[in-house]
Amino acid sequence: MMLRKLGLGALGALTACLTVLEALLAWTWLRGMRYVAEYGAEENPYAAEDMEIAGICALILLPLFLAALAWAVCRIILWSKKRAGARSER
Repeated sequence: MMLRKLGLGALGALTACLTVLEALLAWTWLRGMRYVAEYGAEENPYAAEDMEIAGICALILLPLFLAALAWAVCRIILWSKKRAGARSER
């Protein structure tokens, strides 16, 4: 219900924030994977744990990101159709 009241600007801002957060988590996960592959988990066991946590958070956040993106696209399409319908009635 709360998403229904959000405007296009707020929905776009939410999608942009989720995109940035998802990109940062994925970047951290990939950087940790490269470190563990290069130096091994025995060199720094915390790097392996951080990598796993960032990967899990990115995977948990991914459906939320995709849902917000799909919702924004649907709202924009419906808004443009509604606006086109209003123009054709004039």
